[in-house]
Amino acid sequence: MSARTVTDVPVMTTDEEAEAFLAQDLSDLDYSKFKRVNFELQPKTERVNMRLPKTLLDAARAKAAKEGIPYQRLIRRALEREVAPEAAHGSASPSPARAGEGNKRPKPPGPSARSRPAASLR
Repeated sequence: MSARTVTDVPVMTTDEEAEAFLAQDLSDLDYSKFKRVNFELQPKTERVNMRLPKTLLDAARAKAAKEGIPYQRLIRRALEREVAPEAAHGSASPSPARAGEGNKRPKPPGPSARSRPAASLR
């Protein structure tokens, strides 16, 4: 029985180095050091402006820096996980209230036959 040699992923600084690495046999690669990557495929078209306590924003920035991502992405990821996991993936349609339709006041009823004054009989 032969001992299996485990290969670490080298540090690559160019696309050419990455392509050369991927072109070789990777069956002995040590996958235990890989980390999951989530790609953001949907375009970001809406903006949000909010006030946060400085301590909360500082904590978000520190956590994002530790993870190596922009802090806005960390905040967006938290929203996607907590508020709308199905909306984040495009599977939910907005309710009328969210689309701006539900916040219109209903029109008052028009005059009915009962509320009109009776015609005078002359």
